[in-house]
Amino acid sequence: MIAKAHALTDPSRLRPAGAPRIALVLVPAVALFGCGGHDDHDHEDPAAHACEHRADPGMSVTAAMTRGPDAPLVEIGEATYTVMLDGSGPRYVRLETSAPRDVLLFVSVADVVRRLYRGDEARSLISGGPNQHCASQIAEHFDVELDAAGTWYLELGPAAVPSVWLMVTDAAGHAH
Repeated sequence: MIAKAHALTDPSRLRPAGAPRIALVLVPAVALFGCGGHDDHDHEDPAAHACEHRADPGMSVTAAMTRGPDAPLVEIGEATYTVMLDGSGPRYVRLETSAPRDVLLFVSVADVVRRLYRGDEARSLISGGPNQHCASQIAEHFDVELDAAGTWYLELGPAAVPSVWLMVTDAAGHAH
């Protein structure tokens, strides 16, 4: 009777001869961890994602003295920028969009972003606040409605800092 009970509980009897034991380990591992690739966060919180990019100084650009084609382009998406300011007055960077869209603006230093312009028309920005996921690294973020296609300008400064880190990303999340 003891031999029969052992035969029923012997794990080697539950799989066909020659079947790999590792298959039982891999299936649960894949179920628990997914593919592990970078594509599995299409709906990640953009504010949390900005914190992941904060350590990257990105492209260095010098903000322009006037709104116009000389203002450096800040792309909407994953790119980060270190914007050089000289502290002597307002400076400008440019955003371009082919369609209306809602974006999030993340800035390393509070009170540097002053206004948003569409042409010569100043648009108000809703009060910024620190990024809830990394407030010490991203001191201010804004929800910005770009309600028309075309060129927009961000007015920065004057500020007591020589540069500011910024990132502009779609409000609805991102995909790689």
